[in-house]
Amino acid sequence: MKKATKSRTSAKPAPSSSASKQIDDHLQGLADWRGRALTRVRALIRQADPEVVEEVKWRGVPVWSHDGHICTGEVYKQHVKLTFPKGAHLEDPAGLFNNGLEGNAWRAIDIREGEAPDEKAFKALIRTAIAFNVVARESKSMSTGAKASTAQPKGAGAKAKTNASQPKADGANTEASAPKPKKTGGKTKAPSAPPKSTGAKTKAASTKPKAASSKSKSGVGAPKPGSSKPKRSSSMKSKSPSPTGAPRLLSGENPQIAKGDGDAPVQAYIAAVPGWKQAVCRKLDALITRAVPGVQKAVKWNSPFYGVAGQGWFLSFHCITKYVKVGFFRGSSLQPLPPGESKQKDVRYLDLHEHDEIDEKQFASWVRQASKLPGWLA
Repeated sequence: MKKATKSRTSAKPAPSSSASKQIDDHLQGLADWRGRALTRVRALIRQADPEVVEEVKWRGVPVWSHDGHICTGEVYKQHVKLTFPKGAHLEDPAGLFNNGLEGNAWRAIDIREGEAPDEKAFKALIRTAIAFNVVARESKSMSTGAKASTAQPKGAGAKAKTNASQPKADGANTEASAPKPKKTGGKTKAPSAPPKSTGAKTKAASTKPKAASSKSKSGVGAPKPGSSKPKRSSSMKSKSPSPTGAPRLLSGENPQIAKGDGDAPVQAYIAAVPGWKQAVCRKLDALITRAVPGVQKAVKWNSPFYGVAGQGWFLSFHCITKYVKVGFFRGSSLQPLPPGESKQKDVRYLDLHEHDEIDEKQFASWVRQASKLPGWLA
């Protein structure tokens, strides 16, 4: 028991100030090539992100974070391992990852004696990991805010939830059109003349949630005569893509589109956007293309990206429940500033709601300015 308690305590991260000191001591204690390799890696991470947070977890393992974990620095007898927990989602054009390549979550860079990762490519990979964390956090935050803004009052929400999902409520509604059973000595006695088109069961007889829920909505999904297995109603179907191959809609009705470079995946994204947001996305794409001839396009993390070859990405947009969010990666350098603030000092946003009119002249000016600035390399 004491050992388990000690393990849980050691897993907690040390405060950032003391963590950096612990990492200093850790590196000084490694008097061979491993210490030099990890020291160089640490320097490259700090160069890529001066605001990186250093932590120590899991019995002294250095961890670097920015809006979530970037990577860890583990020391083994024959190699130094840099593990990226979300590495499977990161683009690695230089092929730095050499471990965990078959998994769908983490990737790692194993550094052996005499080896060193390409510095430029490594710093680009660090920035890519940070950008992934930022996008994931922003999307989660906006999705949570959108759900909160559309939530019903507590009493009404509780009632709606009960009527929609709990078998007892549905059973009660069905009973209203059927004769109520009489109770005799605590037992339920069936009515002597049941209605012709029954198929509803009383509360006392309904004890299995699955059986009750299969009859919950106006008889939809009721079993055929002689069949013990109820049909699934349309509301019970999974969210997998339709038989026609239409992309799945994620939170905020944002389409799930595979990563890809060029105009084709961007047009596939736009075509999959439902309702009024599709017209907004199509107009944004046209304005960007017109403002920056030869603009580079891609879909990353289920969002269209726009950039300049050899310079990086300068803009992206994403569908949220009630608006389309346009992100300028160097927005703080634009004049005038786009109205939406971000926790990232360089990023600014423009939120477009259903009835908003896009100031095409101003938007084109922002796009042209952004395209001339150093972009985000991914």
